[in-house]
Amino acid sequence: MGFGVALPNDESALEWISAGPRSAYSGVSLNCWMLKERDVSFSANVLIVARALALLRCVHRCANAERMIGLKRLIERKRLARSKRSTVGIDVLIRSLNAACMLYTKKTKCLEWGAVLVLLGFRYGHDLRLVVGVQSRPFYAHAWAELDGEVVGDESTLRDQLAVILEI
Repeated sequence: MGFGVALPNDESALEWISAGPRSAYSGVSLNCWMLKERDVSFSANVLIVARALALLRCVHRCANAERMIGLKRLIERKRLARSKRSTVGIDVLIRSLNAACMLYTKKTKCLEWGAVLVLLGFRYGHDLRLVVGVQSRPFYAHAWAELDGEVVGDESTLRDQLAVILEI
């Protein structure tokens, strides 16, 4: 089963999107987020993949039971207990998380993925932030992780494309 975005037949209906001050770019065009094959490495550290799987389960349960407020509390609580020394590179954590997502039985969306990367980063000494951004027309929301103000594991231009509404 595939997903798509239906566009109006008349292109003039889309002119209002680019009429604003950001006429060079109208935001994120498709409401989709997925892992690409090049982003997954099963040669990643098995222990980190196992920890990522455990965190995926924890984050999915928290998001289902307590929604965003639960994720916010979980991240804030784990930030206080984070390791102070960076022992593993962020790229290894991203590849390990992507491998864990491929093994996990439930679909992982950007919010869960970002939350797990932030929590995994805390475990290995990285002070990551979970960021949520939106655009209004067409409506689109996306979550990602940042390290020292830079997007990690996603498009580097997300802050330019979306209005940030939450940082944890």
